Amino acid sequence: MPAGADRVAEESSEYGSTWDLVLNLALKIDETVKQVRPDGWRGVQAREQVIKAALYGILQDVAEVERVFIIIKAQKEY
Repeated sequence: MPAGADRVAEESSEYGSTWDLVLNLALKIDETVKQVRPDGWRGVQAREQVIKAALYGILQDVAEVERVFIIIKAQKEY
């Protein structure tokens, strides 16, 4: 086995694990938003709050909820 080959395998498994966590979080957010979004929610504060509350249940961080909500609001699929 070439020198350092074991480190390459270790790095890719670390990356894969991190990638899986990020992917799972993104999928959970997507699924949650699709389940809780009320019709005509954009621009209606009470309806937007429903989505933000669901995001907070996942993210547990108000600043992160606000950051992610801006992205979600820009997506036409929601």
